[in-house]
Order: sequence, then C-alpha cells, then structure tokens
Amino acid sequence: ESMENQHRAITVLGHLCKTNLMVFSDSCSSSTEMNEFSRKFNDLMFPDYKEFREETTRLFQQTPSFHPRTHREMSLQGLRNLTAQRAADYQVVASKVGLRLRDFKEDIGKVAAFTESVRIPEVSVGTQHGVSIGLFGQAVVLLGTDIHEKYIDLIDNWEMIGCFALTELGHGSNVRKMETTANYDREADQFIINSPTVTSQKYYIGGAAIQAEYAVVFAQLYVDNEWKGLHPFIVKLRENGNLCKNVHTNDCGAKMGLNGVDNGSIAFNHVRIPRENLLNKYGGIDAKTKQYSSPISSPDARFASQIAALVSQRYMLSVASRSFSTIALATAIKYGLHRRQFGVGDQEKLLMDYPLHQRRLLPSLGKIIAMQFANREWINMFNSGENKKLIHIYAAGLKAYSTWTMLEITQICREACGGQGFMEENLIGALRRDVDVYVTFDGDNHLLFQQVGKHLLDCVRKGTIQLNPIDYGSSNNTASNHLRNYDFYSEALEANKIGLLQVVSCYFT
Repeated sequence: ESMENQHRAITVLGHLCKTNLMVFSDSCSSSTEMNEFSRKFNDLMFPDYKEFREETTRLFQQTPSFHPRTHREMSLQGLRNLTAQRAADYQVVASKVGLRLRDFKEDIGKVAAFTESVRIPEVSVGTQHGVSIGLFGQAVVLLGTDIHEKYIDLIDNWEMIGCFALTELGHGSNVRKMETTANYDREADQFIINSPTVTSQKYYIGGAAIQAEYAVVFAQLYVDNEWKGLHPFIVKLRENGNLCKNVHTNDCGAKMGLNGVDNGSIAFNHVRIPRENLLNKYGGIDAKTKQYSSPISSPDARFASQIAALVSQRYMLSVASRSFSTIALATAIKYGLHRRQFGVGDQEKLLMDYPLHQRRLLPSLGKIIAMQFANREWINMFNSGENKKLIHIYAAGLKAYSTWTMLEITQICREACGGQGFMEENLIGALRRDVDVYVTFDGDNHLLFQQVGKHLLDCVRKGTIQLNPIDYGSSNNTASNHLRNYDFYSEALEANKIGLLQVVSCYFT
C-alpha cells in the first residue's frame, strides 16, 4: 500500500512539475471547482483514517470556543484563558471520537490523524494540550508501572493537568547534567525534590506559570548518597489553583509566539513526595526492602531508555509541522488560483499560470508529500519495535527536517500571497509566528542532525552502508516517462546519500 501511494504521489508531482507551462485558467474558475480542488488536495495530503478525521473536524467546528477570534486584540491573560478553555474542549472532542492516552502506545497513527484534523487560527491550544497529554500523560503511561494506572483516567478526563519539567535554566540539550536532585529518605519512605542552585530551576516549562497542577520532574536520584542517574517523578504543583508548600513558580511572560501557553519556571525547596511518585519502569525503590533496583545497570543507559520511550513526541512534531505546512500551502495555492496579474490586453492571467509562481510553490508540495511518506515509514518502524536505536535516529532526523522545512514553506507561502499573506485572518502569518519555536522544541535541530550524521558514519565504519561507486549510466536519459519513474527518484536519492557520505567520511572516518 505504501509503495502504491508513493507511485501515485510521484505521478501527481510529475504532472504538477512538468517543465511545460501548466494552465489553470479554465480548471478552477468557479467556487464549485475550487471546492472540488480543496477536497482532492485534502484527500491527497491526509488519505488515512478518513471517517475518523471527518468526525473529528465536524466536532471541532461545532465547539463554540474554536470559532475564529482576533487574537491580536486580546490581552495576554485573555489569550491564555481562551487557550485553557480550548484545551479542555480539545480533550472533550478527543474523548468523543474515542482517542485515549493509551493510543500513544497502541495506535500512534490515530493520534497523528487527530492532530492533523484540528483547524484553528492559533497553535497554542494544540501545544497546551500536547504538553499535558502528549508529554506529561505519555510519560506516566510509558515510564510508570501498575501503581500509576490510577492516574490515567484522570489525565484522559482533563482532571489532572500536567506539565513536563526536564529543561533547566542552566541545561537544555545536555540533559544528563540536570541539577535538580531527588534524595531518598528511607525512614520516611519519601523522596525530597530540591533545586540546589539558581540554574537548577526548571525553565520555560509549558503550563508551569498558571495551568499545570502536576509535573513530571526529571531529577538526579541519590540513594544513600549514591548517584543513580536521572529519574522522572510526579510532583504536585498546585491545589485548587494555589501553589503547594515549597513550590515556587515564575511566569516567563510574553513571547515571540505561542502566547496562549503559559510558560514558566519551577523551583523546589526540599519538597517531599511519596515513594510511589517515582515513575519506576526503569528503576525504583522496592516497597518491602526499601532498596533501589533497575533492570539496566548503567545510569546513562537507563536514562537513554527513558528518553527513547518518549521518542514519539518528535514524530508528533513532524506530523504537526507537515500539517501546518499543508495549511499554508493550500492557502497560497488557492490564492494563486484566484489572484490575477498582467496579461495580454484586458485579460489578466492567474498567478498560478506563471511558471515563476509554480516554481515557488510546487516544490514545497513535493516536500510535504515526501514528509507524509517519511512519517508513515516511522510509524511502521515504531509499531514493529524491532530496532529501537534506528527508531530514535529516524525520529531525530524527521523532527529536524520537518520543522525547518515548515519554516521555509510558511515563509514562501507568506511571500507568495503578498499583503494578504501578512494578514492575521489568513493564518499564514499566525502560523509562521507560532511555529518558529518548533526548531528548538524537544531538541535543537542542529544537534538532532548531528545524531543522524553520526549514525550514518558509524554505519560506514561498520560496513552496513557500502560506499560503492554509483552507476550514472542513465543520467542522460531525459525522457518524460523516465524522469517521472519511481525507480529513477529512488536511485537518485540513494546516489545523493552515497555521494554526501563519501565526502563526509573522508574527514571523519
């Protein structure tokens, strides 16, 4: 099925990107034809879970809080209040269509389809909901054990709103150097969570300033003064809107975008939590012996397993990036099918009848179709669970490529729509502003690409990737059917990969 879809998309691209001039003037001249274009475009971009997507979209359209608002005219607090209401309604819609927290583990494709079905002019709500469900909730499900099952329904029903507290003021990508500590008090059978330095405060945490009642806090665990590595703990932050004892938060205030999300900092002053609040799938304290044990002996390997369990969040960022790119591109293409400029005599031509405009937009269409196939390939790898290292590497590359490509596409679309693209109501400007942070969400893109590069070079060293000379015997074949053939594209991409590796490996192997 995947191969058939790839052939189908390449055929579509072949027709769209042919060198001779495409003429749209007679094909999209009425609103009926434009609606048909929109339907076919949507079917091409989002071909799976069709009934599920339609029902999800219908429910969002019927939810009053999701009706368009002019966010520029709102105060910061007003926008945050609207986002909080929308996030709660977001979860109501999720429940109505049968989407549950466990689907992150059992049917990640369904989660992706739900995410892509949200059509609102503000990204903050998806981020706010994603922090509580996709990060906090997913951590409880994937890093917890049977003793944490009691939290799952509360999270699913939006009765336990959480945040994900990993990043600190002093450390971001270098997660192993986080300074927050968790000391085990054997006599009291409790952990003591503490922020020993200014730089150890959890920082820029979505939901921490106001909304989050709980946090999954990553802290360095010490048992009998012996370091056991970074572990995740459930820590209560608020009770009925009031901060719990010895928990301190600050508001990060207004940002470049995503202002509906209340990012904040969290500091702990020897906060005591029950032993059961350690998410102990990869290491914990035995209830009877009060001794620490873990199925993984190395602290670094233990933490790597914890982070690997949450790898689907990078995939979800790739899904969201592709979805936002599609919205911007659909807007720009439809604008180009309406807007006329210049021409012969009194008959002005559509923008999309100009090769220059086609070459601005259609390569971006090819990229988001390619991202669709890459995302599907990751799902297949994730569901098989056979090569966890490759799943992690693939997700790192997907996240970096998709988020950077999204910024590129939204900017191209903004410019292609002229002043209309700069208007808030046409979404492109709002998207461009809010999604900029995606390139540093969940890992800096430069570092993620370095992980991919290191993996490829390791494969070269081990001989699992052979840098054999490429046969360019067919490179002079410019026949149309050859240039649109799937095998040609596949061979060309493989040749490009080998060529790049041959150059890089000269320096690093």
